[in-house]
Amino acid sequence: MAGMYSFPKIFFQLSTSQIMFLICGIATIIIGILFILLIPNNPMSSNLSTREKIYTIERLRSNQTGIENKKFDHAQLFEALRDPNVIVIAILMITSSEINGALGNYSAAFIKSFGFTSKESALLSIPPGVLSILVCTSGAWLAGRTNQILLTLMCYYPFGIIGGALMAFLPPSARAAKMVGNYLTNMVPATPLIYTIAAANFSGHTKKIAVNAIILISFSIGNIIGPLTFTGATAPTYTPAKIAMLACFSSALILVFILRSMFAYENKRRNRRNEACVVVDSEFKNMTDRENRGFRYSL
Repeated sequence: MAGMYSFPKIFFQLSTSQIMFLICGIATIIIGILFILLIPNNPMSSNLSTREKIYTIERLRSNQTGIENKKFDHAQLFEALRDPNVIVIAILMITSSEINGALGNYSAAFIKSFGFTSKESALLSIPPGVLSILVCTSGAWLAGRTNQILLTLMCYYPFGIIGGALMAFLPPSARAAKMVGNYLTNMVPATPLIYTIAAANFSGHTKKIAVNAIILISFSIGNIIGPLTFTGATAPTYTPAKIAMLACFSSALILVFILRSMFAYENKRRNRRNEACVVVDSEFKNMTDRENRGFRYSL
């Protein structure tokens, strides 16, 4: 790492930020190439034996989200664009990504606004990264263990709400409490769990691709909005940006509750009517979650 850092700095006269982006960009390209070469698109194109492929495909039957299909279905695309569940999850991703954009780009500025020096702020920015890794890991484990993805996410958002409130409203003298608030805002594994929610609750190959594209666009929009809440007029406290984060955490919690209520209502409605799909092997017929009446949403 020292060599990767010093070589471009000495020979190409690059700034520290340029070197960081260069290293991360090269690492991303390498990982992407390895992913394309080593990870199969579906069980059928993997190196598994025929028997292992059958077992793998049968394991996919229970989630009813289907497997890869090369045909682009325009009807599924339009269904994704009109689906209220997709709209809610897109807004949820925007609000969550606003926080990600703010914390990712201005974490050191946040800490410096508490009264720390630039060097202290840089050092104090390290623990939130470690904390985020631990929280994402624990969130994934808890969601898988309980089979309650949305409920798990709802349990994490109060940490962010409390953290945002501590940063926004405590007096400047409460530096330690503000730092606790900063660390609490990193304890919400929103992005990985939102992608998991989408993967588990939308079926139909074209619809799933469309939903993933919408979520990615929403993620980008949120990350663009986040840094815009920081303005020179509000420096060095950036109070409006902290209040915006608090509002986004609160809104996201409400949106998760709404989304879970919508899924639960539809599940109960289908159960009450004893709705089930009569198509043989419907799990692999490239049917959407709305077309497949035997589909039940993961809560």
